[in-house]
Amino acid sequence: MRHLAIAVAGFCCALFCGAASAFAQDGLTALTARIAESGDANRIEIDFSERPAFRTFSLSDPDRLVIDFPAVDWRFEPPRPGRDVSLIGGLRFGLRRGGGRMVVDLRAPARIERAYTEEADGATPARFVMIMRPETAEVFAASAGWPPDAAPERLSRAEDAREVVVAIDPGHGGRDVGAVAGDLAEAHLMLEYGLLLERAISARPGYRAVMTRREDVFLTLRERVRFARAEGADVFVSLHADSLKEGLATGASVYTLSEQATSAEAAALAESENRADELAGAEVGEVETDVTHVLVSLAQRATTEQSQSLARTLANALEGRVPILRDRAVQAAGFRVLKAPDVPSILLELGFMSNPRDRARLQSEDGKAALIEGIAAGVFAWVEAQDGERYAPARGARGG
Repeated sequence: MRHLAIAVAGFCCALFCGAASAFAQDGLTALTARIAESGDANRIEIDFSERPAFRTFSLSDPDRLVIDFPAVDWRFEPPRPGRDVSLIGGLRFGLRRGGGRMVVDLRAPARIERAYTEEADGATPARFVMIMRPETAEVFAASAGWPPDAAPERLSRAEDAREVVVAIDPGHGGRDVGAVAGDLAEAHLMLEYGLLLERAISARPGYRAVMTRREDVFLTLRERVRFARAEGADVFVSLHADSLKEGLATGASVYTLSEQATSAEAAALAESENRADELAGAEVGEVETDVTHVLVSLAQRATTEQSQSLARTLANALEGRVPILRDRAVQAAGFRVLKAPDVPSILLELGFMSNPRDRARLQSEDGKAALIEGIAAGVFAWVEAQDGERYAPARGARGG
């Protein structure tokens, strides 16, 4: 029989708030997650490489449940609750100081009836299980709040003035028009999307959007990365629209940086995007010394997990709003424009200009509004799930 460690929310929080050493757990991997409903109870199950330590607490405005784990390598995209799931609106994963964090966005106030872990048993992996039931708004609000050691630090006036900086990079430009379909050029369309996204991001308290280009000019990929770093960017989003010579693929997709491409298609796309500098007659870049290469690689390794988490959150936010590339919503390859070693970076392909349906959607007002809403929602959700001073301005502006 699998060994169970059962804890109600209050006991779990008290146990781990006073025992930081419980989170000293190396090599923890989250393998998969499931959401289910039975009667008025909602259930979340997460399979882990080993039985994890955890603690739970609730926060209001908006209502959500928080589960803190040791440092976790999240290896899956968050499951999306169906419309028949009454309490769970969605799951978000992020990093916090000293560990990982899962946030359960609620559709209605809920209490944690039971939260526990199970040891691995043969072919069955270790597991975290949480069962929730409806709660009154009054009781939920009265019990919600940050544990003393988890509350965001109060910002000084100088820190409060700082905002989370989102660098928006409209792909191509100037001599490099990108993909072309009829009289529609990728460079021009992405600039339009970039300006719309800039407006949506900057309208949110605690955020400031900056554009790598605001007009039809050519920038090398290295210049785009340098601009983002010079502006102190906390997130980098590069906007593109794909095109195929054959086939009618449809839907948006999100890419991160990786030396090993996740598919032949991702590798080909990265090669195409990376040729932009050469096609426009620009020099590809500076030669790095061995020492510089090692230091940059180490820094990028620390940023890779954040970029992957950001990509999954963006894909999750886009799904349901716009078509998503089936089975390949999140991929990775060697995109030069994503090489800022200290900035979580993703490249968004908003759709296929070679597909008449996608092309019409990309040019329509409804299509533009849905994409911008989804991208902005994904950025906000990811940033506000992060811990640490870097993303505190946005959390503080939204009340934690």
